[in-house]
Amino acid sequence: MAAAKRISDEPAFVLHSYDWSESSLILEVFCRHHGRVALVAKGAKKPSSNFRPVLLPLQPLLVTYTLGGDGSAEVHTLKGAEWVGGHVMPTGDALLSGMYLNELLLRLLARDDPHPALFDAYAGVVRVLASVHGGAPGGTRPAGADGVSGPGPWPLMQALPAHAAAPGQEDGAERAAPADAQQPAALATDSLLEPVLRSFELLLLREIGLLPSLDAQTMTFAPLQPSVRYTLVPEGGLRTASSNDRAGLLGSQWLALQHALDAVGSYTATLRACAPFATELKPQLRVLLQYHCGSPTLRTRQLMIDLQSL
Repeated sequence: MAAAKRISDEPAFVLHSYDWSESSLILEVFCRHHGRVALVAKGAKKPSSNFRPVLLPLQPLLVTYTLGGDGSAEVHTLKGAEWVGGHVMPTGDALLSGMYLNELLLRLLARDDPHPALFDAYAGVVRVLASVHGGAPGGTRPAGADGVSGPGPWPLMQALPAHAAAPGQEDGAERAAPADAQQPAALATDSLLEPVLRSFELLLLREIGLLPSLDAQTMTFAPLQPSVRYTLVPEGGLRTASSNDRAGLLGSQWLALQHALDAVGSYTATLRACAPFATELKPQLRVLLQYHCGSPTLRTRQLMIDLQSL
């Protein structure tokens, strides 16, 4: 009998876990080179298991697993998991935001469909979320950082690892993060979380082919006019906003987003581009995501709503 194929030291994040037996778990894991995979972690619930303190969401891991059957089985067997380290577990609103992104990945990513650039962007987002603490100063970039001073996403850029800023780098290429990216300062919540979530939503939709081109009207292919308002709708894509549309952005803003998405360091560029109007972008992306997820309200979003109503 041929030995089962083994995947070793694969960068991964746990998206979700659920009971498989009295002592074992089924994990939904997002791997850099293999996409979303299901793994059985045998004995992970036992107090003595080495897996127990490691298999947590929003923590960077290196996992080793064997493929079930001839490799076509839906569930594979976890053999090892190592915590990479680098940041703490997000808390508060940042933790809820991370669980929301995990739910999006579970709903929208197909099994065994690799998205290495999206994985790198996700790793960058998780690092930012781990740096967010309510009440800490943040939201203002130093004068001269990019020729502009004042409110903006600059603290978020500092918290991003080098590979998240340039997800297109080849595997094994040297990725030297600047000193301030290695020890990110605590960031404020609220306005800083908005661009983090919106930029990742855009990249996710673009990566899986559900985001229309943002530099032209979807149905007519007419180029956008910078001073005209356009709205993004699930079935019609990008179109001219009518008087009944409460959500929309100027053509110049949509063009800036498309330019950022096309950039080499697309996550950082998109984060910077959408920060000034992330609030206006939110309802349009929410409707689009709900349409493709096939659910009126995601569980994590409903939890946020319930907590805010207390």
